[in-house]
This record gives sequence, C-alpha cells and structure tokens, in this order.
Amino acid sequence: MALDTLEQRCEDALAAANHKRHPIFAPGRVRGGEGIGGITWQDWNMEFFDEEIPLPQTVGHTRSASGARQKGRSWCLDGEQTCYGLLDADGLEVKTA
Repeated sequence: MALDTLEQRCEDALAAANHKRHPIFAPGRVRGGEGIGGITWQDWNMEFFDEEIPLPQTVGHTRSASGARQKGRSWCLDGEQTCYGLLDADGLEVKTA
C-alpha cells in the first residue's frame, strides 16, 4: 500500500473514530479484538510481521524484560524501560538504559 493511501486511510479512520471502529485502529486477538490488529495495536510477539510492510517500524507497545527485539528491519524497544532508540540520518541506534 502506498504511503499516501495509508495516510488518507488513517485520516479517515481518525475522523470517524467517535462514530465507528476502524480496522486500522482495532486491537488484535491477543489484545482482546476480533481479528488481526491494526497498525497501532498489533502484539509484537504474536501478530507483527516485518516482511508485510513497505518500511521498517520502530514500536514500543509490547512489554518485555528481554529488552530491545528485532524482526527483520523493524525494532520493538519496549523492554520495561531497559532500552531506547536514537534515530538519525544514519538509521536507528539502540541503547540500553
């Protein structure tokens, strides 16, 4: 999906958020939803797949004592406050707290 199309779908979903659920913002089964989670609610361990997205993601919403975890090009930095990332023109640098 092209980024401009995704941006428009997100804008549409936000505009309708008070009136109806939109799949982009829906929680996945692991988080109590009915299907695969939208872009803001996927569980890193069970639902997120790096190979299905056009650009790498840096997320932080699946807690783990394991620290930073990587899948393909993407990172999960929610390591129970044990790590953080610095993003610059050269890419993401993961640091431990």
